[in-house]
Amino acid sequence: MKSLLTILFSFMINAIWAQGIINNNSTISITDGTTLFINSDFTNNGTVINNGSMFISGAWTNNNTYEEGSGTFVLSSTNDQVVNHNAQSFTNLRIVGGGAKYFLADLTITESLTLDDGILISQNGSKLIVNQNAEILGGSVSSYINGTLSRSGTEELFFPIGSNTEYLPVSLEQIEGNNPTIRATAFSDSGIFNTDQRFSTIDQNRYWQLSFQNYEGAYIELPLLGNNNFTDIEKLVVIATDEANGDIENLGEFDNSGTLNNGFVASDQLALQQYYTLAQLPEEAISGTDINVFNVITPNGDGKHDFLNIENINEYPNNTVTIYNKWGNKLWQISAYNNRDKVFIGIADNGNELLTGNYHYVIDKGNGDKPLKGFLFIQR
Repeated sequence: MKSLLTILFSFMINAIWAQGIINNNSTISITDGTTLFINSDFTNNGTVINNGSMFISGAWTNNNTYEEGSGTFVLSSTNDQVVNHNAQSFTNLRIVGGGAKYFLADLTITESLTLDDGILISQNGSKLIVNQNAEILGGSVSSYINGTLSRSGTEELFFPIGSNTEYLPVSLEQIEGNNPTIRATAFSDSGIFNTDQRFSTIDQNRYWQLSFQNYEGAYIELPLLGNNNFTDIEKLVVIATDEANGDIENLGEFDNSGTLNNGFVASDQLALQQYYTLAQLPEEAISGTDINVFNVITPNGDGKHDFLNIENINEYPNNTVTIYNKWGNKLWQISAYNNRDKVFIGIADNGNELLTGNYHYVIDKGNGDKPLKGFLFIQR
């Protein structure tokens, strides 16, 4: 490893030790295997090339060029730090030392963000952008992003975000789209969701906002914290709206884990709206497990009525659902229908797309009850 003294000496002619270090028009190159520690503020008016590790314990102001190379940039102060990176990117960014790290412009991560200790706080509406295939390591009550986090990709994405002093991470699962980008922000505020008689309690202390590009849908998992007035995790559902105080969509509950003070609830329906929080159903709403079939399918890819939605089907895990045409010919059948990955989308078992028209369904709950029969309509 090169000595720190050698590195510092190579650019001290162009550096001013006053309110920190100022690099005036010099090129500072940190080679692989080299670690540079800056124990003060650092203003870059020249060029920094980082293929090693660069630790900054004061404010970082980049007025010219930071060539990220393969290096790691570490914000290491135990106190608050201000980061003005001139909307350029980091290959690897690591947060240590505790304290708040205020970023004044968009930050882009191309390979990895490591959240060990310290909170990244957005200023001026800036975003933290983690590129597709870049990874996020860590995330906890002591290290998260207080602001908008943008990620790209499919399958599953984790957003270690929070608001004020709360860690409010969000996960999206089974993401669909053509290179979708999702931006997530957490808020410790009230006033987005109106009261609604369908729910006995709505969490008015926090909510989450999502925005999308090239996105076709995903299932959302929200965290459970205290101070929410909930009494039974089994009665909780994810709710959503497209505007403040707008109509509320019940996205249901596919799964839950943990406790009311430290747990998660995952939605049963796709997250396609702008705002999200948790709500509790009243006793009478869940005392029964009657199946309700929403018997219109419009499989056009808009995220609405794209599959046969069978309410409460998850209460009967041994179920079998069968679709017939009007002549009684079996077209499609599946076991363990679940409104998620095992659903009827208007395509027969032989792969043929079923035409607009009426069809029959039979639902065997698998518990010895008489099968449920009815009609469904496909509109293309």
